[in-house]
Amino acid sequence: MADYMDKVGVILTAEGVGSFTSAIKQGENALRQLQAEARRNVASLGSGAKAYDIYKAKMSGLTTQMKQSASNVNNLKDKYDALKKSTSEIPKEIEKLSNAFRQKQSVLKTNGTLLQSQKEHLKHLESTYGKSSIAVQKYKETVANTSKSYKKTEQEVKSLETQIKGLNSTLSTQQKELGALPTKNS
Repeated sequence: MADYMDKVGVILTAEGVGSFTSAIKQGENALRQLQAEARRNVASLGSGAKAYDIYKAKMSGLTTQMKQSASNVNNLKDKYDALKKSTSEIPKEIEKLSNAFRQKQSVLKTNGTLLQSQKEHLKHLESTYGKSSIAVQKYKETVANTSKSYKKTEQEVKSLETQIKGLNSTLSTQQKELGALPTKNS
């Protein structure tokens, strides 16, 4: 799950906002190229051209520019919608991770209490039967297994906490960027 959440953060920030700004730049470049082409077409007609031919060349260039602009708007809208959707999904992921985090914290607390109790019982067994008795050795294995389980759960809790912080940061960044993007409501 950690890899998935890291990937979500990267996709949302790098691909979402990066693609959006990249698409804006690409659209602007395409329009500049189309405008330059229209100017070249008009210039190639020269001074001897009929007004109709000049008008036709200008209209052709403007039509092409209009189509490119419409394509750019649709592309940007799609990218904006995708960024908005991914940003709206982050709180759901945060909630899932928060629930898992609370469950792991509960397990951690239970394992901690169990481990402390087992350690106290081990001390009692050692004082009663001696440190080298078979019962004490077997119980030491039980305590060691509980300790491993406790440490593993502790690592999982820390990992979940890190993932939640990362998603909160990603969410905050994307919300700011979405708020700064031009929309038809602006």
